[in-house]
Amino acid sequence: MPAIRKIRIVNFRFNNGAKLIPDEIFCTENAEGKPIDTLFNLDNGGGKSVIVQLLLQPICPKAKVQNRNISDYFQKGTDHAFVLIEWALDGSHNSLLTGIALAASTTADDENESKTIRYYTFIHDYTRAGDKLDLISLPLSQRTGSHIRPISFDELRKYLQNRRVEYYPSDSLRRYQKRLEEFGIFHTEWENILVPINAVEGGITKFFEEYKTSDRLLDKFIIPGVMPSNDTSTRSLEEMFINYAVSYAGQEKNLLLKSQIRDFTDKLQGMLQLIKDMWNAEDQKIQSIHQLADHSFTLQHQIKLNKERQQQLEKAISDLKTKQKHIKTEAASKAVYLSQADFDKSTIWLAECKQKKDDAKSQYDRLEHKVKALNAAKEYKELLKQQNDEKALTAQIRELDQGTQDSHILSLKYSLSLLTTELIRQTESKLKQKEATKKELSEALDSIKEEITRLKKQHDHENDSLNQDIGQKKSLLDQINKALATLALHMTIMLDGSFSKEDAESIRADYDEQLRLAEENIKKCLLEESRLEQERDAQDNQMGELHRTQEECKAKLKQQEAELKEYQQAYDAVIKVLEHLSISKDRLFTDEPLSSLEQILAKLREQLRQTERCAELLSEQLRCINAGQLHLSKTAVSFLQESGIAYQTGEQYLNLQNAKIREDILTVNPLVAYSVIVDSEKEKAKLLSQSPDSWLSAVVPVYSRSELADMADGDWNEPERFISAYDKEYFQDAFTYKENIQKRLGETKADTDNLQQQILEW
Repeated sequence: MPAIRKIRIVNFRFNNGAKLIPDEIFCTENAEGKPIDTLFNLDNGGGKSVIVQLLLQPICPKAKVQNRNISDYFQKGTDHAFVLIEWALDGSHNSLLTGIALAASTTADDENESKTIRYYTFIHDYTRAGDKLDLISLPLSQRTGSHIRPISFDELRKYLQNRRVEYYPSDSLRRYQKRLEEFGIFHTEWENILVPINAVEGGITKFFEEYKTSDRLLDKFIIPGVMPSNDTSTRSLEEMFINYAVSYAGQEKNLLLKSQIRDFTDKLQGMLQLIKDMWNAEDQKIQSIHQLADHSFTLQHQIKLNKERQQQLEKAISDLKTKQKHIKTEAASKAVYLSQADFDKSTIWLAECKQKKDDAKSQYDRLEHKVKALNAAKEYKELLKQQNDEKALTAQIRELDQGTQDSHILSLKYSLSLLTTELIRQTESKLKQKEATKKELSEALDSIKEEITRLKKQHDHENDSLNQDIGQKKSLLDQINKALATLALHMTIMLDGSFSKEDAESIRADYDEQLRLAEENIKKCLLEESRLEQERDAQDNQMGELHRTQEECKAKLKQQEAELKEYQQAYDAVIKVLEHLSISKDRLFTDEPLSSLEQILAKLREQLRQTERCAELLSEQLRCINAGQLHLSKTAVSFLQESGIAYQTGEQYLNLQNAKIREDILTVNPLVAYSVIVDSEKEKAKLLSQSPDSWLSAVVPVYSRSELADMADGDWNEPERFISAYDKEYFQDAFTYKENIQKRLGETKADTDNLQQQILEW
């Protein structure tokens, strides 16, 4: 069915003329130009029922809403209004414009209210782009500043006629409604559904109360919906059902929507437990988050306390380190004191070493001088002796040289030479002894020199050690002075540069006490540190447990987010369905959506049942056409077959005649279409004399061939005491009629399959 795109209302007054709609356009399409479901939200007295009644006029002129006639709004003779609706046609990009012009009766004047109205309707099929006669462009009013003047009732009529727009006066209502049916707009649906629903307050409740059973739905809803409203257009019951089936054909969107709603209902039923589980999981997640927040707050508070305690411990450790530094400084002063004592001892020992060195050197010099003096004296004495001996020998030799050379002299000379030789030997022996003695003395002197060298080296080493001790002493004294200045300690310095032992002992005693207290504090701190480490380990374990819990919560949160996403998708689909059903979002989890779906399913099932019935009727009609028994009931055919009398149905007889004879016979006696033809009056009497075993569903006229000849000749004088509604199209062209029935049967079966498939999908 086409959908409404726009609505235009011009120059309509209501609420006794207090309110005016000068020229308003109500748009019911989206930005892409596709029609959408639209809700008109107006206050009480804002004109909701007025707008509904105006919307009914282009399809059902003079339709009532809440027992109010449309003529009640046109109280003066000059009152007139225009109502236009633009439709989006199915399967086409064109638009359809339907409109109605309403005006007070010409018999009304400004003083008296009119009792009826005049109207005419019009239709215009156009493409949406650039048409000058579309809903917006149609010149129904003229604007002058802030004033809007509508054109008159007759001016619009002339305008439409001049532009050859399809124009229908009020007496051509049937033609207008048939033309609407060609576009898929059926006035019967509006008259049988929308008009009764809006006729009175709460009409929708009363409307559905009348169709609680299938029989009442068929008798009061379906059949009246397809029954003709004009007596001049007569159709058979079969055609009514066929037209009804055709009117409900092409409802793919509704069937697709039904399928979507059924899928959504099934998914919603399957998701209810998931939603409950998700809500429970969400509650658990919130509780876990609260617990995690509590644990986090507790841990942060505990961490803050631990930091404060750590700062206190660090301060205590700093104080202990300061005291330890004092103690180290005192120990350093003790080392300096001990080093000073060693230094004094070293100084005394060095002085003794120097004295010993000087004594050894003096003794060495004396011994060396004595040795030299003794050697010189001895050598001098020997030299003098040798010189004296030499002189004596020289004198003797000289005397001998000057005296005679007697034997005595020779012997003496010999003796002297022997003596000289002996003396020389003795002298050499003594020289060797002196050399040995000199060598021993030289070796002793060398050992003394080595000892002196060793003593010098030892002296230098001791001197270096002493200098180092002195430097260390000075450095330690400087450090001690600085430490004493830093520690604000006062110690008496003695004349020898050392500190007072009493002051040092007093300070040492104080520091020993402080050291003892510090060691006790260190033990306490160590115990506290151990306890804090245990607490930290416990907190780490607790933090690990919290992290695991947090990971589990994150996993659950991720799962719940996925479920929530799936739920959101289903929810969005549900919201679309609810919007289509005009149900508010806050009614989502009530029984209203399911009941609406059940109503839609019931309606579709009923449509399927009616379509199947229509298919059965079409099949039966086709079978009857093939058998030549379209207008003859089954019970009559069974009776005739059991009678054993040769017969021919009236329609078979008529279809064998030419068109003129058929028309003449049916004009004289339309009952021939429903009759049975026998060969003679005798067989007619025989047939009429038999009584059927069971009841017949319809009266069967019986004629002989001679009577039919009289009818063809116009000699039939039986008065018309019946109402006839035989199928004229069938007798005009039986073959084409049969093909149309077969085509409609195929379409009906396709619609039946489609409805069954969509019901299964729902």
